[in-house]
Amino acid sequence: MRELLEETGYETKELISLGDFVEVPDISTSKCFVFIAKVGEKNSQLLEPGENWIPIVLTSDEINSYQLSGKIIDASTLAALRIWSLSQKLSK
Repeated sequence: MRELLEETGYETKELISLGDFVEVPDISTSKCFVFIAKVGEKNSQLLEPGENWIPIVLTSDEINSYQLSGKIIDASTLAALRIWSLSQKLSK
């Protein structure tokens, strides 16, 4: 929750676990845990030296477009987004 505040400026009001996955099953048992955060007001980022990014807020359609256009190519991010997408469908 501290990282979210530092890197995006958003305070976490609630974290909800969506699941987990093993990142590279043939090589490691390292797991990636997926959460959705309910956030409060936006504050200033507290970036460390060398960190230089601007957080953006995307709609579900924009996230899908980013995936299809190749703007999101990281396998762990794609896996986390798939878990999030399935959780959205199951909650309806």
